[in-house]
Amino acid sequence: MFQSFRTGLHIVPKFPQANVIKIQHRNLLVNRQYSLLISKRVKLQCRKTEFFNSRKYSTKNKDESSDIASKLSEKLVKFGLYLNSKKYQRMQAKILTCVFVCFLIYSYFFFGKYEAKRRFSKNIELRKEFQAWKDYEKVVNGKDVTFDDLKQLSALRFKERTLKILEFNDLMKQRREDAERRKQEAMETGVFRISEHEKFANVLSERLNVLEARINDFLLKTDSLNFNLDHLIENLSEEDLDKPISEYENLKYESMFHADKMRTREVLKLAQYDYMIQEYGDDTFDGYSIPNYQSIKKTLSERGLPENGEDDKLLQKIYELEDIHKVMPPMDTVNFFEDKATEYDSSIKKEEYIFINGQRKKLAKKLYGDCLETSCGTGRNIPYLDLVDINSITFLDPSQKMLETCKEKFENFNDKFSKVAYVKGKCEDLVNDENENKMKYDCIFETFGLCSQKDPVESLNNMAKLLKKDGRVFLLEHGKSSYESVNRMMTKSMDKRLEHWGCRFNLDIGEIIDDSDLEIVSEERKHLGTTWIYTLKLKDDKFEDIEKAQ
Repeated sequence: MFQSFRTGLHIVPKFPQANVIKIQHRNLLVNRQYSLLISKRVKLQCRKTEFFNSRKYSTKNKDESSDIASKLSEKLVKFGLYLNSKKYQRMQAKILTCVFVCFLIYSYFFFGKYEAKRRFSKNIELRKEFQAWKDYEKVVNGKDVTFDDLKQLSALRFKERTLKILEFNDLMKQRREDAERRKQEAMETGVFRISEHEKFANVLSERLNVLEARINDFLLKTDSLNFNLDHLIENLSEEDLDKPISEYENLKYESMFHADKMRTREVLKLAQYDYMIQEYGDDTFDGYSIPNYQSIKKTLSERGLPENGEDDKLLQKIYELEDIHKVMPPMDTVNFFEDKATEYDSSIKKEEYIFINGQRKKLAKKLYGDCLETSCGTGRNIPYLDLVDINSITFLDPSQKMLETCKEKFENFNDKFSKVAYVKGKCEDLVNDENENKMKYDCIFETFGLCSQKDPVESLNNMAKLLKKDGRVFLLEHGKSSYESVNRMMTKSMDKRLEHWGCRFNLDIGEIIDDSDLEIVSEERKHLGTTWIYTLKLKDDKFEDIEKAQ
């Protein structure tokens, strides 16, 4: 009975349910212990594999790095030996030969164009020099210069150089005689021994010869104070010199050497001239000038040339160029800025923070004396003003709300500065010719105002009327870019720009200044040419200056 109890046999069959529960419980415990043991073994095995794999990879990387270093050193040694080998020298000779052959081919095909460009530019320069000399002689001496006068002047200058050379040779001869006399005196007095004195005399004569050669070379050169007369006579005939420079020749010369300073109308005109030359061989433009912003169709009709059709690629390029340089028509934007005054500073602050604030600061440092700011807006230049050099300042703007914001900003900036005035008005309507007792200013400055004015040329003319004789106008404006791709994007977005900021931001500022009564002192462009920085002055009377100099 005890044996059967140990083995779990049930002698008394009254309680079968209790025995079944014990068996299930024991089996459950055994299964749980077995599963825990299995999980521990699996975790341990995973850790072992991770450890061995990490060691395997680390040793592998070390082996690879050592292999790379050894291979690199071997390659460097082989490369050094290759550089000293005959094979490399032959390859180098082949490369140099190919480069030389390519240079010869390039010279054969393009040297003619280069030579034609050089001859054209030299022709224009010489003719400009001759015309400038003619104008000078006519104003100062009242004399009409001819080609014969040019020859006589060249011969006269040659005679002058010859006389100078003869005088110098006489001087050198006299110095040699003095040196020989001193030699004889030294030999008689016994100051020098003969060998030492001969050595001294030889060195002196050599120095004199070198000096004589250098001065002769200098004197034989033509006088370059005004222009090279001999070069003019050799390269140009009388007909060429007297022939006036046409508009096409001026534009072509500017495109060769000053393409970055060409105005929009000059670019369009030159494109039309080039089209007529390429398509029709029309190269006689003497006395002919294309009006500003005239279309190619009108130019062709004036010259009596037929259009080659809409499928002409060159004609399509000119049409595209004309579309790129289109601007919005002039308009009055006062109402726009009245509505925009309260939020103008906060909305434009991010746009100007990186690029424009530094330029505003540079402009403000140039101000002195009595100053006038036109199109002052909300007074965004006020934080950069240095009131030590400024005697008085006047703020002008057509928007009353913006002028009030400017006044509040200046009072917060310096409420003790009393010589300040705020004027509501447009710069185009600022000056009346009848008012002779108008205020004059030492400095007039404007930042990003021409783009929102209806007549910017008239605005600049009014600035000229209000400027003192030695005064300056400082402009910081935005306009067309120096790159056609940027201009294309600006033309596409000019409607949105006008709607959002109330300005025509793709104007050619240089053209506006050229059409005004002001003269450029300095011109600078930044930010792909879209930011124009100018210092202007009153146009001088050239004839009056010449009379004063005389």
